[in-house]
Amino acid sequence: MTRLEKIKLIADTYGYGPQSRQLIEEMAECTVAINKLWRNRKNKKQKKKWRKRLISELADVLIMANQMLHLLGCGKEIEKEIDFKLNRQLNRINKDCKTTDEEPAEAAKTDHLKCERHITNGGRCKDTLPKSCSLFKTVGKEK
Repeated sequence: MTRLEKIKLIADTYGYGPQSRQLIEEMAECTVAINKLWRNRKNKKQKKKWRKRLISELADVLIMANQMLHLLGCGKEIEKEIDFKLNRQLNRINKDCKTTDEEPAEAAKTDHLKCERHITNGGRCKDTLPKSCSLFKTVGKEK
């Protein structure tokens, strides 16, 4: 049985009411794990514990969210909404960085990483750059 078949079978067995409430519970548990990981980020042992817990809770949320997609029959609508929201955010990034009229995804890969706001912001965006990127060593050092 495939993962999708399992998700559909479980969702159909319990139905919308119970599974929607279960999704709410899983999202709450995920929120707690996110906060605990954040609070314990400097304690190596606790950080490892809460990272593992967060991964487990994220899996639960994704399972339940996929059950909701099935029960609501809204897969295509969700895909369209996700594309819209991703493109909207990339356009916001491009606007903040004063990029060209390139496609949002292309501009985000290039101009966003070079924009003045990010280079001079104490290296805040350095963590988002791959270590192989030539900008990695310069971000946050140029003033």
